[in-house]
Amino acid sequence: MPKVYLLKKISPQDSIWKHYPDNDLVRWVGANEEKARKNAARGSLSTNKAMSMSPWLNKEQTSCELEYNSEQDGVAGVSD
Repeated sequence: MPKVYLLKKISPQDSIWKHYPDNDLVRWVGANEEKARKNAARGSLSTNKAMSMSPWLNKEQTSCELEYNSEQDGVAGVSD
């Protein structure tokens, strides 16, 4: 079941974000925080950059919180 994580830039003006100017926050699905961070890194790759360099992986550059857990909250439009 999907879990949605909200990742936010801690210091959006920091130079590490120069290749990621569009959003100060993103939402990504993942089984846990680590997988959500990896999905954010893969999904926001700029040209000529390796995923390992993505600031979305860095816990000092971003916050990450579970925003929606379908296992606890259920899936919209689905009932028993």
